[in-house]
Amino acid sequence: EYLAAGRSQRSADLAFANNVIGLKLGRLYTVSPSETGALETSPYKGLASFAVYVPRGNTLERRPVEDFQQIPEGAVWFDLFRPGAEEDKVVERALGVAVPTREEMQEIEVTSRLYVENGARYMTATLMCQSDTVTPKTTPVTFILADHRLVTVRYDEPRPFAIVNSKLN
Repeated sequence: EYLAAGRSQRSADLAFANNVIGLKLGRLYTVSPSETGALETSPYKGLASFAVYVPRGNTLERRPVEDFQQIPEGAVWFDLFRPGAEEDKVVERALGVAVPTREEMQEIEVTSRLYVENGARYMTATLMCQSDTVTPKTTPVTFILADHRLVTVRYDEPRPFAIVNSKLN
């Protein structure tokens, strides 16, 4: 279905995916290399594994989700960091999308990294982590766009997420 949708739509989706981490109130921007200075510590250490971002003025406010029955109204970005089955189920119920498991993200073939399922657009990308160390590694990150909301599923801390989090706080 997705492959038959046409080259222009795929091109637009790829452009969106290229900038999706820079999401800011519906306007996309790209973080320049000069803004990626070394981050001493991870901004995610000690934070909840499930957070949403809600528009506040001209920025996004990060709100940890601790009570799964109380997802903030107006959330535009659902960030799942090392989610468990319970977090997956909450997002699946709230947005009507299937959240892939870590194993599914790792096993996905290159030719299947972009697809549409039940009206939601999925993209799994391989991003670098720990690039400033002697042992850099890669990790899969899944981006799901459903009903004008973004869901990110990740099990590590790629630098772009840390940069966006530090810029928004």
